[in-house]
Amino acid sequence: CAQILTVLMRKRDASYFSSSPDPTSPWYLNYTTTVSKPIHLGLVHKRLWEGAYPSIPRFSEDLRLVFSNAMSFFPTESKHYKAARNLRKLFGDISAELGLKTRQAPTVGDWPYEYRLLLKRLSKSPQSQPFLRPVDPQADHCPDYPQRIPSPMDLGTVQARLDQSLYLSPEEFGEDVRRTFDNAMSYNPPKHPVHIAAKKLLRVFKEKFAKLQQPLDPPISGENSTAGGMEAPTRASSRSAWVCPHHRCAVT
Repeated sequence: CAQILTVLMRKRDASYFSSSPDPTSPWYLNYTTTVSKPIHLGLVHKRLWEGAYPSIPRFSEDLRLVFSNAMSFFPTESKHYKAARNLRKLFGDISAELGLKTRQAPTVGDWPYEYRLLLKRLSKSPQSQPFLRPVDPQADHCPDYPQRIPSPMDLGTVQARLDQSLYLSPEEFGEDVRRTFDNAMSYNPPKHPVHIAAKKLLRVFKEKFAKLQQPLDPPISGENSTAGGMEAPTRASSRSAWVCPHHRCAVT
């Protein structure tokens, strides 16, 4: 573990994650409120030498958290994101070359499958159309969106992060899904169709997410539902409201 960490920390990309974020950075405050489990390579190094890691998988979990935090928070074209991606790949390559078992053995009912199914059902709902891709301030006629919503999120990005195994726990997955709908409700007024849709989908998500946290409950695949488990849109918020990008965020 010490040798792997040394190799990673000697890379130029590691300079972004060697210590806690700079409090003077313009994104610092948003980072501290968005990233629920902040960690950096310096802290991993400290824990390693203090003997705080009982196993290689536990050490690997913290390393991956360093990279997933950065890849979850920073835009894909940013230097931080690319550096984290490079280091994560290097860590995976080294681990594979050494034959290290860096993850705990999966168990029956491994959480990603059930949550993938939940995300799929959310995305198939007609009401989910405004939330399947990132908001484009220009194309969607909401130029003030970046200023009002500093931490954008959408279900398409959640799916991509799930596919890349960036979520280390169901809670991290849940935070991003909730943020998708919270952002929409924050930007759009209560009577706006997008606000209404976000509120309904958030309620459905919270209910099903809570059930998944209870291992004795039956799987959601056995539930009777319509529109992929989501509520059908009401007449007041017909599907046509989701087709026009203008309705994704512009206040009417």
